[in-house]
Parts: sequence; C-alpha cells; structure tokens
Amino acid sequence: MVIITSVSHTALALSMLGMMTASPAMANEEDTAPGDTIIVSGAREIVLDTPSQTGSRLNLTVRETPATLDVLTQDRFLERGLRTSNEALNSAPGVTAIDTGGSPGTVSRRGFGGNSVSHNYDGIHQPSTMTSRNFDSFAFDRIEVLKGPGSVLYGEGGMGGSINFVPKKPVLETTAFNGLAQYATFNTFRLAADANVPLGDKLAVRALVSYAGSDGYIDRVRSESLSANLGVQLQPTDNLSIYLAAEYFWKLDGPIYWGTPLVGSAIARDPSGLVTTANGLVLDLALRDTNLQYADARIRSDSTWLRSQVKWKISDVWSLRNDLSYNNGDRLWYDAESYSYAAATQRVSRRATYIRNPLDFWHERLALSADGPLLGHRNRFLLGVEHSENDHTSIRRFGLAQSINPYDFEPGLFPQITPANFPGAGNFADSAAKISIDAVFGENAYNLTDGLLVVVGGRYESMKLRRTVVDYNLDNVSSFDRTYNPFSYRAGLVYDIGAKTQLYAQYTRGAEAVGTLVLLSLTNAGFELTKGESAEVGLKGSWLDDRITATLSGYWIRQKDIITRDLETNTAFQGGAQSSRGVELALSAAITPQFRLDGNLAVLDAKYDDLIEAGGANRTGNTPPNVAGAVANLFAVYQFEPVPLKLTAGMRHTGRTYGNTANTVKIDGYTIFDASIGYAFDFGDVTLRARNLTDRTYIEWGGASAVYLGAPRTVEVMFRAKF
Repeated sequence: MVIITSVSHTALALSMLGMMTASPAMANEEDTAPGDTIIVSGAREIVLDTPSQTGSRLNLTVRETPATLDVLTQDRFLERGLRTSNEALNSAPGVTAIDTGGSPGTVSRRGFGGNSVSHNYDGIHQPSTMTSRNFDSFAFDRIEVLKGPGSVLYGEGGMGGSINFVPKKPVLETTAFNGLAQYATFNTFRLAADANVPLGDKLAVRALVSYAGSDGYIDRVRSESLSANLGVQLQPTDNLSIYLAAEYFWKLDGPIYWGTPLVGSAIARDPSGLVTTANGLVLDLALRDTNLQYADARIRSDSTWLRSQVKWKISDVWSLRNDLSYNNGDRLWYDAESYSYAAATQRVSRRATYIRNPLDFWHERLALSADGPLLGHRNRFLLGVEHSENDHTSIRRFGLAQSINPYDFEPGLFPQITPANFPGAGNFADSAAKISIDAVFGENAYNLTDGLLVVVGGRYESMKLRRTVVDYNLDNVSSFDRTYNPFSYRAGLVYDIGAKTQLYAQYTRGAEAVGTLVLLSLTNAGFELTKGESAEVGLKGSWLDDRITATLSGYWIRQKDIITRDLETNTAFQGGAQSSRGVELALSAAITPQFRLDGNLAVLDAKYDDLIEAGGANRTGNTPPNVAGAVANLFAVYQFEPVPLKLTAGMRHTGRTYGNTANTVKIDGYTIFDASIGYAFDFGDVTLRARNLTDRTYIEWGGASAVYLGAPRTVEVMFRAKF
C-alpha cells in the first residue's frame, strides 16, 4: 500500500492553485453543463423551476416532481459559509449530517439514517455508505436532496431518501475563474480554485482543486483533505454531447475524535446536564477537550473516479443517454473505538480497531427517452437498463477492551497487529464481497390535462451477492451466495391550482437490505430484503413575481420486515417494523430588494412499531437514536446600497434526541447562531464570519456510552476572487 504524504498533497494543491490563478478569469461561479439550467438570484432560495435528475430521469423540474426535492446551490454555500457537504445538508429541511469516528458524512432524515439514506454522485448510486464522505462543497454546482424512498431511481436502499452530489462541469463559450482563501480559529484553512476554459466553440475544459486542514477543536485532532476534479465537455454536433471527468479525493486524519465518554457522576469534575441516563452516567465537561486516541492513530481515505456521459438527441422526440463510471477507493482505520465507562473500576475502556476497505466499483447505464405528444397531450417517457459490479474487501482486526484513566491519560501506541493482540472469533478476519446488479427501469410523465400531470415509475433488479470470510483465529473459511429480486414503484400526481402553485401526492414502494450488503453476515444471509412504503402530499408555489417561494409537505413512511425477536425462543425473524410521519416547510421571502429571509422547519414522530431486541428487550413505541422531533433553520441576508456591504445571520435548532434504542440516554437539543459581514470589490469579496456566536456547548450526535460535542465559537475570514 502506498500512502502519499501530506507534504506532497500540499505541493500538488498549491501548484494547481497557481496554474489556475494564472488562467483566464471567471464571470459566474454558477456555470453548469450545456443543457442544465440553474436559477439562482438573491431573491430566491427554493429553485422550483430547476430541471433535476435527482427526483426523476425525465428532466422534470422541481415543481413537476411529486415529492419533496430540496436544491442546495453553490451560491448559497458561499453566502452562508457552508464549507462542506455536511454543513450544506444541515441547511436543508429536517436533515442532520455529521462526521462520526468511523462514518464520515453520516446523515439522518425523516426518522431514518445510515444505509437508509442513498448517496449518489452525479446521479450514480454509490455502492454503500462505505463510500460516503464529507466533501468540500466547493466542488459542487449543487446538492439535491430527495425525500422519501428512492429505490425507483437508485435501486435497493434509500428508505429515508437520496442525496445527489452534482459536480461543477465545463461550460462552452465561457472563460471563467473562481478562487478562495479562508482561515479560521484552530488553524483551520482552506484554499480552492476553479477554472473553466473553452478550447474553440465545441470543446471546454474545467479544473477544480481544494485543499483544507485544521488542528480541530479537540486535543490532537489534526486533519487534511484534498479534492481535485478535471472535466472535459465536447459537443461535436448540436445533437451530440460528450462529457468526460476524472476526480480524486483524499483525506488524512490523525488521532480522530471518536466522541467523549459518559462517566459516573461520582467521579465527574464538571458534570453537565446535557445528557441524562438511567444508570447515572453524565457528560463531564472536564473531558470536553480530551482525545482518548492512540498517539499514532490514523484514518486515511482516497478514491479515484472516472466518468463519462454521452447524450445523443436522435430526433425532436427521441434521445439516448449513456453513463459509464468507475470508482477505485481505499479506506484505512487505525485507531481506538467503542469507549465505555466501567463503574467497578471507574475507568473507561477503549478497543483497538484496524479496518482497511479497498473497493472497485463500476457502473453502466443506458436509457432511451422520448418527449412528445400522446393523444393530444405532452408525454415524457424513459426506459433504461443498468449493470454494476462492486468488489469490496474488508480487512478487520478488533482488539480486546483496554482500561484507561481519562483524567490522567497517556495515549500509548497502537498494538502490534498479531492474532495474540486481536483474539477471538471474527476479530482477526478478512472478508470479500462481490455484488453484481442488473436492473431495468422505466418512467412516464403524462399531462392528462394542461393542469394535471401523472407521474409513474418502476424498477426491477436482479442482485447477486457472494460473500467469503476468512477467520484466522478460528482457521476457518466460510462463504455464501444470495440473490435478491426487488421491484420498486411509485405513482404521483401534480395538479396546478394556479400558474405557479401546485398540489402533489405520491405513493412509493421500495426495498432495503437488513444490513450493509458488503458486510452481510452469515447469520443474516437467510433474510430477505426489508420492504418499505411511503405516502406524501404537499404544495409548492411561488408568488409576487417569485419574491416568495414555499414548499409544504406531509408524509408517512413505514419499513417492515426488520429483524426482531421471538420473546419465548429469542429467535430472530423478520417481523419488526418502524415508521415515521411528519410535516416539512421551506420558505424564502424577498422582503425588500435588499432584505431576504430563508427558513425551514421539520417536525416528525418516528418510532419502532414492533421491535424486540436480543435478550427480550421490547423497544416498541421508542424513538430511533439521533432522531430529533423538530429541526429548524433560519437565515437572513441584508445587502446595503449603494455601499457594497452584506450582513448575514443564521440560526439552527435541533430538538431533543436519544442515544440508544431503549431511550434511556436523553440528549438535550440546542440552538446555535452564526453571523457574517462581507464587503464586495469588483474582482471579489472579503467576508468575516463567526460561528456559534454564544459559544454554546452542545451535542451533535450521541450513543449509549459516548457523545460527539459540537464546535465552540470560531471566527474566520474568507477572501474570494472571481473574474
């Protein structure tokens, strides 16, 4: 294994930044690929008239899609200081996204998280949450968030919805440059550049690079990341478009933060009321800066993506599109995990963990579409086929729990990787998974009348899984094969009650594995996919010359056939269920030409309808962990005239959550505030921003034995140039 040092990554980032700075300059950072339309202005936040491939492959606009679809644009990333995909997603209605120790880009929404939220890159479904990451938002033109089951579009998974990261793409006939430099508290920095250069009237090249790092707000937490994208857009004829892209992502964390352990109230030196538990554990703020990692702990990830898109307009009605992509990734965890307090010893245990996950994933999709009249009304139709293969290896080493004193802590070194230091079944094992998926899918959108649109879609998949596990401690090799054939479908209506006001309703059925397919255990191999259904109704509208736009939705989601237990025999079977129901509102209002308010509110009730855990613990009626009953965002911006000065203020509120399925670990909600002041020049702008203005101590994510603390107050300055 070759590990590229951070020094070489720094040199690469700075050299690319220098080359881009010397290139012709940028006129508009919202440029996108030919044929894509992004509507962004200071007066609107909810882009209802934007065509989207996330809610449908028929190029329906957000207004025409019978589901909640939030579009987060690059313009808003810059305005609100949203540096990462997590920060961007947290601005969407009802979404919570953070980095937990082993799961960067962890997302929860509508009562579901983990594998129940599908991650997609430019419309391509990524093989599992093993590929999720917290991206630099500079790389994206927009991030689109589809709520509710997304299996019809993206296949197995996505009970809580789908996220589509849409990268910036080359633009013909536009020479442009964009760059930024940012520095903040905790030695946090960010450098990024974006250059779009046409080479004639049929060819354009776009290159982006971003490099970021931070010492972190927890002791010894140092991180670096690099993102580099290169895209080529070729349009040899008016009817043929070819897009080629190569993207590289790299991240290196030192002794990463795996949370702050809860400890007994008897030994806590500065106990906090942010967490209450049934067994007397508390959050001790005396430990808030303590990092219980090994001195030499590391987490590294890198991936290389190669992609192509070919669009051929066969006639005025018919079009053909082909998407081909390849993803090669490698992730390494080399750290201490699973912190838990032992009352008998008044110490905390940690567990040495070594995991390496190389993967090779390639995907091919071909779709034929039509847009023309049928029986006197407009009809949009699409039929396609897909094939993907995912080769995933997991090298896993789990050590015994080691006792440490968190108040007199010595990091120590990671133990030597030998069977003696990682004893027991499954603790020194290699596994491999090969997943092959063939699918056929179709969609149709028919204007039954000028004001009534009917949207239907279906997808059939043949999924073949082969898993092999080599357990070196048991000197045992096991393997199994599974085949799944899920069918997903949806049906929806969109009705115009006004020129720019629509009512919609949709019913969806989807499927999801009982766990991550790439790590499916032999114990769970006999189970079928779980089934899910969702119903949603809502309203989308824009009024007063688009000065006010809003979406309002109510939904119900139920997932059945989850694993539960028989109370008498303690035998696992697929008889459990969980559900959620809620309401979401998003509103943007241009109060005056200078003053705009954007806000959203999500209120939900999520619960286990039927769940018995191992040992007979009944969780029926309980709320899933880390699901807040209410999440709200509010953002205000005021642009002075004629002085080029801009003021912004932001607020995020998250309600109380639970850290375990028993709901015995209760975590307080929080409200945090941000603000900024910016001054614009002809060639760019300078912004001074403060985050968490009140220096609130709060918990972003919680477990039964440890919680993740949010960042304290920070201050940053950003310079952005555009030509």
